[in-house]
Amino acid sequence: MSDAQKPVDLADIAADPKGATAKMQEQWAAAIAKAGVATEVEMRDAKEPWPKSLEELAAYIRSLVERPHDYGTCCYAMSLSAVAASI
Repeated sequence: MSDAQKPVDLADIAADPKGATAKMQEQWAAAIAKAGVATEVEMRDAKEPWPKSLEELAAYIRSLVERPHDYGTCCYAMSLSAVAASI
């Protein structure tokens, strides 16, 4: 495992808080890109789904839950799930 792939731990944060934060953000961006899922901007611009059954709603929410997230995508996942459930 290369140093860039090594998870950030408390020692890293204590030694260099800004560097550790930047490394975590890079790792999450790489995980999102590798998974081939929507970025924060793509989620922001997404049209709300119109599930026609509870099964479709559950599948949509599951697709949002079972993916890598950063701060922005987790907020959009909750919002898109709530909107889909309210329709």
